[in-house]
Amino acid sequence: MSAVLIIAGGDISNKLPHLRAGFACPALIPLNTRPLASYVIEFYRGRHDVHLFVDEAFLQEVQIELPPRRHGFTLHGVVRGQGVVDTLRQALQAVPASEDLIVNLVTTIPVADPELNEVQGGSLPAHSTSAWSAISRSGESLEFHAKGEVRPDHSLAFTGIFRLEAAVLSAAVESAPRRQDLLSVVEEAASLSPLQLREVEWIDCGHETNYYRSRAALINSRSFNRLRVDSRRGTIIKSSSDKEKLAREVSYLETLPPGLRILFPRLVSVSGSEGRVDSYEMEYYGYPNLAEYLIYWNLSKESWWRCFDGLHTTLSLFREHPASIGPASYRDFHWNKTIARIDSYLSSIPDASLRETLSKTGLSIGGRAIPPLPQLLASAEEVITRAYREQEFGTVHGDYCFNNILFDVASGIVRLIDPRGSFGPSLTGTFGDWRYDLAKLSHSSIGHYDYMVNGLFEVVREAPASFRLDLGLRPNAPWLQEMTRWLVSEQGADPREISVMTALLFLSMCPLHADDSQRQLAFFLRGLELLTQALD
Repeated sequence: MSAVLIIAGGDISNKLPHLRAGFACPALIPLNTRPLASYVIEFYRGRHDVHLFVDEAFLQEVQIELPPRRHGFTLHGVVRGQGVVDTLRQALQAVPASEDLIVNLVTTIPVADPELNEVQGGSLPAHSTSAWSAISRSGESLEFHAKGEVRPDHSLAFTGIFRLEAAVLSAAVESAPRRQDLLSVVEEAASLSPLQLREVEWIDCGHETNYYRSRAALINSRSFNRLRVDSRRGTIIKSSSDKEKLAREVSYLETLPPGLRILFPRLVSVSGSEGRVDSYEMEYYGYPNLAEYLIYWNLSKESWWRCFDGLHTTLSLFREHPASIGPASYRDFHWNKTIARIDSYLSSIPDASLRETLSKTGLSIGGRAIPPLPQLLASAEEVITRAYREQEFGTVHGDYCFNNILFDVASGIVRLIDPRGSFGPSLTGTFGDWRYDLAKLSHSSIGHYDYMVNGLFEVVREAPASFRLDLGLRPNAPWLQEMTRWLVSEQGADPREISVMTALLFLSMCPLHADDSQRQLAFFLRGLELLTQALD
């Protein structure tokens, strides 16, 4: 098994100022709702022994954001030196002996395993300057072009990914003349052993000009044909094996009242036959979603208020289109579905002691007493039953969570994606309970769903009926709770009803996350915690 050295030393504070990121470590560059290093680790994990090297000043925050045991890698701190070559030298001293080593700059997301004695190159951006390190072929040999040097037009960008025998790499590191240029190591290695240049797709997140282009490229390379961005047309094409879901989404977008269509990317085309939807194409917006802002961007409180003003506007526009859904559809969606999912999760727990504790026993979470589940659900059912009111129904988004809300900080524009298209099997289309949209929003902003789904949590069972749930909350957490409560009030909703609906969301989603039992438990405990608070 080869070792992979992911190099993430230094500080990005000045290199990528457009990000307004909350972290200075390159390993934690935000990309969608995940840190950049997690994509690199995920690519190699299982096939190679993965090691991540960061400036020791950032070691603790990386341990919190990317727990090594959970993500399957070894984390190392390095002393800030003269440059990337010095970081690589320290990395070589820290890893166990290995016949060959893969080096990967953290700012490049890999798309193919490098072969031994291979260096990877990618297409340079159009109209690129000599500010890029590059490699070109000259007959049977390679030519290396450092930043600032003139290079042939057919050159490829140096991606920062290569694979060498350990002895060759060590010798090249020691003799590399330019200590701040990783290409210098590759050039020295080429003088010791012949190298092959392989052209690959370059997903580069280390340069401002490439960052947003790479976000789109990442969608194309990692979505298994479910999403594909056409950067030339500025559109995104969505396909799925769940044709019924696609059809519901298309129907939703096509039947929206004209005044609401501006809130969503424009539907460009639909592909399929005989009423079957195989894919659809719509406008592509490169704005980050609110989950990314929440976890990895350093937005001011004023910017968040501007965002919530936009959310208030979108919800108010939805409410201009009332409808009737009927008590049966209401109960099926809010209650019967939830109970079925709770039963499904509890019956799937292999640990009989844990299953019994969650099902019937009064427990404690973080020192707070939680009543037994049957008692909580009986009280919650009363709230849900009394909450049925015909005037509360109309056009809804149906999945109004942070992941599905795009926000442009510069303009204040809010755009929505991935509508639910159904308020239960008996009610497809745009209609539902508008309070459910508030509950989904609260699920993110007060319930902290996005922290848990992105692994920023820890569950500890301190005793058979005693648990601790720790969340890595950002400084913006109290702001978002304050703003959500303001929004609930402005929309004229009953805060207790929204809180109960929010708690039930956590309890009902557990069977949807069967791939991660710790996350399931975290969701269930958070649901119990929120339900207890709501019913006090």
